[in-house]
Amino acid sequence: MSKQLKPLYEQSSQYRDWRFSEKQLQEIRQQSNQASIERVKTNLEEAKQLGDNPQTNSEQTNYLNVNDELALVGFYETKVRDFCKAFQFPNKVKATAITYMKRFFLYNTVMDYHPKTIMLTSLFLATKVENSFIAIDDFAQRIPKTTAQSILDLEFIISQSLKFEFTIHHPYRPLHGLYLDMQSHIQDLAILTSTYEKAVDWVDKSLYTDLIFLYQPSQIAMAAMNLAGKQFRCDIEGYLNEKFRDEPNSLTKLQNILGEIEKILQEYKPVQIAVVREIDRRLIFCRNPEKNPDSLLFKRKKALEEEEEILRKQKKLKLAEEKEREIASVLN
Repeated sequence: MSKQLKPLYEQSSQYRDWRFSEKQLQEIRQQSNQASIERVKTNLEEAKQLGDNPQTNSEQTNYLNVNDELALVGFYETKVRDFCKAFQFPNKVKATAITYMKRFFLYNTVMDYHPKTIMLTSLFLATKVENSFIAIDDFAQRIPKTTAQSILDLEFIISQSLKFEFTIHHPYRPLHGLYLDMQSHIQDLAILTSTYEKAVDWVDKSLYTDLIFLYQPSQIAMAAMNLAGKQFRCDIEGYLNEKFRDEPNSLTKLQNILGEIEKILQEYKPVQIAVVREIDRRLIFCRNPEKNPDSLLFKRKKALEEEEEILRKQKKLKLAEEKEREIASVLN
């Protein structure tokens, strides 16, 4: 008897490595935030000794908390939508870029990397992964105060944080599959189409929440369709009852999951620009100088790294020369 294959999503790295409970997400973010604050405190003191920001007191600095970081990242996630509209990138590029940002800032902090720079590189990376490639020069020249090199410099750092797992399963594809499948149950195609188009809006909204970490894309798609169906009086409930006619317990479980997803979608509110500006102002004083190319600490550590690299190369060359002399002495 042949072994039944798992669904494609359950074979993915997303299913294996990027699913969490709400408690796990909170713990990871809290740990990342606290570790960052301690790291920034140390580096601010070191920078002060070098003459950078002599007025700064690392103990009195108003550091960002988890909610501050989520708000700032969330704001720049919505900017991905604006860039995708300007560049005419498809929804899959938008969803992939936003998911890259979410994954990156799950284990990194805005006090080390500003979301704007991570957003741009995430978007450029997503265009390559989703076969919507644009030349880096064409991409960078359309974005004010941005160079191609500044985008490329972060590619490896982001890829490392993604564990080099680039494929993203997002809800748009299962949503379209539901739309096609429902046509055999729901006779009024106009109502079904209107429901589907509204469901796309709900899926768009889901991108700015934690849903992609908490639920399967197909479940998010079904919740979006269910919410839209209520607005257009589309018989989504009848469709589900028919699909799960012989599995009432499975239907009950699914309905509970859909209720949880719908609650998160309905409660989502965009971050207000006034809130973002206030957080950004505070970030100026608690940004990690070690990651700031304009700081003396960054320049000093960069110089030390370059010196160490020169020494490593010299040592390697010396060992090679000694080996050659060894071989020559044997031959002679």
